Amino acid sequence: MEVVLNASGLRKLRSLLLIHLFAVNAAADCLTPPTTQHDTDLSEKSRMVDDYREGVQLQLECVSGYVRKSGTGNTTCNSGNWTKSDLICTRKDCGPPRDQPHMKFNLSQGTLFGDAVQVLCDKGYLLSGVTFKQCLSFGWFGKANCFAVVCKTPPEVANGLSSWSGPKNPKYGETVQYSCKEGYTLFGNSSITCDENGGYSPGPPECKAVVCKTPPEVANASSSWSGPKNPKYGETVQYSCKEGYTLFGNSSITCDENGGYSPGPPECKDVPGINTNKESVSVPVIISLTAVFLVIIIVIGFLYMLHQKKKGSYDTGEDLKPELLQFQNL
Repeated sequence: MEVVLNASGLRKLRSLLLIHLFAVNAAADCLTPPTTQHDTDLSEKSRMVDDYREGVQLQLECVSGYVRKSGTGNTTCNSGNWTKSDLICTRKDCGPPRDQPHMKFNLSQGTLFGDAVQVLCDKGYLLSGVTFKQCLSFGWFGKANCFAVVCKTPPEVANGLSSWSGPKNPKYGETVQYSCKEGYTLFGNSSITCDENGGYSPGPPECKAVVCKTPPEVANASSSWSGPKNPKYGETVQYSCKEGYTLFGNSSITCDENGGYSPGPPECKDVPGINTNKESVSVPVIISLTAVFLVIIIVIGFLYMLHQKKKGSYDTGEDLKPELLQFQNL
């Protein structure tokens, strides 16, 4: 049977053939670019390609913050689908942050891309800046510093001196030394340290006036101290012995910086033949002279009696008058 096609039929047939051919070709090409993961993306060169025909090869790479672990990253359009890429990417490791004076980090959350570490300062130091540093594609992000705690001006101590001279105040760990003026004793610690809270530990000392104990009593002596308050540093106490006693040692003692007396107290002794005043010296002399005079009178009387016995009788004693007068004049 002869088939006759007119012009209209031929046009329809031609259209059907074109549609068939287009459908066949479309089934072989890739309609969209390959799907990427969170850690991969098309390379810059591959992103410039907009014709995904059969056999076209594109390149995948790791996104920012990730590094290539293995694989080439190639993917090819095959029968309308992209072949699976063998590229494996891992998160970048920033490693521990760079060391800074008196600063440390809590690395328990990790050091990989996206992780954050806590910034800590040593005892006695204050943090300035961020409290966390984050690992980004270019490294750690966040600026921080640790500054030493600064204490207030050291407290003044009445009647005391300190080693602090300014103009800057002491920092954490620095010490201030105290000493007392002459005549005052230090009670407490001689040094204080600037602590982590901006205060001082221990607290400042005190300087109190030196007061000695009650002056020691000296037997057979009297002192110039009358109370009720005890002598202070530098004050003296005078001693004098009672009548008939001699002073041995220093007549005065002084209250010293240690709360004692220097030199030590004297002594008052009864020493025969040594007296401290004219009256005590003259009495023994008078007694001695009287005894001698009595002995002389007794001797003269005894000699007179012997003389009378030799003569055999007692006379008027005129011969002895010159001798008696001579002894009496003595």
